[in-house]
Amino acid sequence: MTLEKNGCFAVFLPQVAPEQGWDLPTTLSYLSQKAGLSSDAWREGATFETFQAEVFHE
Repeated sequence: MTLEKNGCFAVFLPQVAPEQGWDLPTTLSYLSQKAGLSSDAWREGATFETFQAEVFHE
């Protein structure tokens, strides 16, 4: 998942939130903080993208 707002950007790989046990609002709060924004910055004016990843293990 990516978040972008006011030129700030952050990304979490798809497996991060489930591994941490985060719900969507918690995930977006941490993603906002990772982008250097306040934890509630995602609530207004942010754009999001989601993607899938294939995780390989050896």
